[in-house]
Amino acid sequence: IERNYLLKKSIKPLIIIGQGIRQANAIGDLNNLINRLKIPVISSRLGQDILPFSNRYNCGHGGMKGSEATTYIMKEADLIISIGSRLSIPFVGMKLNAFSNDSKIIVVDIEKSELLKEGVHIFLPIHGDAKEFLIKLNSKLNSIEKPIILPDYSKWMEKCRNKKDKKSLINFDKKSNPIDLYYFVSRLNFLSTEKNIFVSSAGSSYFVCGQSLSFDKGQREITSGAFASMGVGVPLAIGSYIADQNSQVLVVTGDGSIELNIQELKTISQYNMNIKVFVINNGGYVSIRNAQDNLFNGRYINSEQINDNNILDFSKVADTFGLKYHLIDDYRIVDKVIKEVMNYNGPSLIE
Repeated sequence: IERNYLLKKSIKPLIIIGQGIRQANAIGDLNNLINRLKIPVISSRLGQDILPFSNRYNCGHGGMKGSEATTYIMKEADLIISIGSRLSIPFVGMKLNAFSNDSKIIVVDIEKSELLKEGVHIFLPIHGDAKEFLIKLNSKLNSIEKPIILPDYSKWMEKCRNKKDKKSLINFDKKSNPIDLYYFVSRLNFLSTEKNIFVSSAGSSYFVCGQSLSFDKGQREITSGAFASMGVGVPLAIGSYIADQNSQVLVVTGDGSIELNIQELKTISQYNMNIKVFVINNGGYVSIRNAQDNLFNGRYINSEQINDNNILDFSKVADTFGLKYHLIDDYRIVDKVIKEVMNYNGPSLIE
């Protein structure tokens, strides 16, 4: 009753979705709710492959690595309905100030401790399964006997949609050498098909994939999320391929991360898995160097390759493990090599 009352009183409602929606097998129920309410949706980092970015109600993923648009929408909303998202610190900010102090926050979570933890003030905690919640709410909203009359949210939705279209801080079309990582991942996203599964590792690949992938063809992304584990990319790719052997898995990992589980390239080769490992060679641990630039005035400690002898020769790595090797060293051949790699039905390592 209270959630229905809050919806009636709200002028700027917002739905937050997390991967709990997928785990509850509730994507269809979520779409029913969105199409009924016609209000903006923002996802957590791990929930962003639930809806395609082109969905008219999807405004993108929020948090510290979200967009200017999602930051604005989260701050403006007067009612937050969070389903299957734990509203983590990277999502709500270190100061817990992602939402307005005047907003009412409803959180639906199957894990009771998530409703009791220190964090944003939850006005209405609901301990339960996301699918059951969505089924019950949809039933109430679509009741013929006791119809619920909701406000017209169209102007609020139009404002959010305009923000989404205009407020992107990232230039995905930066054609330059060395190759811009956002440009590369945006082209990988554009050339991908419905049979692709994306896997991102830790550091730069994790954040750039989060800001560049659109999932408009129904693809999935598998990533480590909160663990931010270096070296996790190739093992996750192996698991993804075993789960769906009709897929083609695209891994984006760093030259530092891949060294932590480099032996698993043997598994990919031995079982001829259709996995493409894209290694971003930026001379070591670029995300750590960025932190050392910002916090320690560029005093690097164990985060840079001192000379060429410290840098892996990935052509030899590929040859050692029996993988087909490609080198992309110019932005003008990015599309050509990606297409060639995707047309090959077998394991590849692309530097």
